[in-house]
Amino acid sequence: MKNVLIIVACIMLLFAPSVYQIGNGPEEPFRGTDNQAADQITAIVPDYKPWWDLHWAPDSFLEGVLFTIEAALGAAVVGYVIGFFRGKNEKLQEKLQK
Repeated sequence: MKNVLIIVACIMLLFAPSVYQIGNGPEEPFRGTDNQAADQITAIVPDYKPWWDLHWAPDSFLEGVLFTIEAALGAAVVGYVIGFFRGKNEKLQEKLQK
């Protein structure tokens, strides 16, 4: 029962921002912290110029795809490490029981 409550709480935390439209406003509901930082910098120093500009910036769809690939690779690495250490622990337990 405890595990079910934890899973339900995690699902609620995942979807709460979408349901309650938590964000910076209706025009940009999921605006990133990079944009917020840039706004604060220009509010403090209006004539600030960035050190460099990107030569190429992906469109929003490609940016989402790249982020998804990055998240999948990160999850794969974390899953592999957890599985590796779990298997290592199980083998050690088997050796100790013999």
